[in-house]
Amino acid sequence: MPMPDAIYIHVPFCRAKCAYCDFNSYAGMEALAERYVAALCAELSAITRQEERPQPVRSIYLGGGTPSLLAPALIEQVLNACRTLGIAPDAEVSLEANPGTVSVKSLRTLRAA
Repeated sequence: MPMPDAIYIHVPFCRAKCAYCDFNSYAGMEALAERYVAALCAELSAITRQEERPQPVRSIYLGGGTPSLLAPALIEQVLNACRTLGIAPDAEVSLEANPGTVSVKSLRTLRAA
């Protein structure tokens, strides 16, 4: 089966579960973030070993939940794991964020990642 040229990463952590939200997300469980990212990176590594990519990934989207609840260093780990799949130099990388979960410093760190 050919590999898609886009990756969606689901981050299931939220500060509060909104009544209207049907997504797989959990409030107050951010303590599991490091374990979640480790498992996610292991999964991406397993995919890398199984598949050869005929073309690089053109889009990475981190959604959820609230991906911006992850520490920038954890998001950088996820992006580094994605790089093992082969990322196009002009790939679009997007991350959902709530205003209360980011700062100028964290946005700069994310941009650098």
